[in-house]
Amino acid sequence: MTAQEKNRLEAMAEEMDDIKGNITELKEMIKDVHTLLAGNASFPDQRGLVEDYNQTKNKVESLETDVKKYKSYFYALVTLVGLGIFNFIKDLLSR
Repeated sequence: MTAQEKNRLEAMAEEMDDIKGNITELKEMIKDVHTLLAGNASFPDQRGLVEDYNQTKNKVESLETDVKKYKSYFYALVTLVGLGIFNFIKDLLSR
């Protein structure tokens, strides 16, 4: 093995060590992102963004259902009041 080949191998070994270090950092970052999204199993109060999103989505769906229900009640009330006023005016005119 020549000196040039040894230098190339050493350069490749150093590059491999750098890549290993970068991969280790990347693994840690992925673990952090996973913990952020999924929460920390060791601490039940830390649910994570996915669980928070699901809870918020359920609350919004519940609010949408309530709004639709109250909207129907409002239209029914307006209809009844309108019919009442119509009957009142009809009674006044028929006198």
